[in-house]
Amino acid sequence: MLQLKIKEQAEEIKSNNQIIEFYKENNSQLLMNQQEAKNQINEMYGQMLGISKKATTYYIISIAVSIVLLLFVILVAT
Repeated sequence: MLQLKIKEQAEEIKSNNQIIEFYKENNSQLLMNQQEAKNQINEMYGQMLGISKKATTYYIISIAVSIVLLLFVILVAT
């Protein structure tokens, strides 16, 4: 009877260890996926900043060109 109980507990421990190992592997994979997602977000954020800077530059240039054209029209009209 005692040996049967010991055998059952050993099997339960083995099963629990397998479950723990499974969760460790999944946790490791999730941590790697999380880090990859962070890296991708940082890369996309950098790209977005670059695009935003370009858009701001083009906007400023368009305002400057508009002012030059307006001054040219005023100069021609006078």
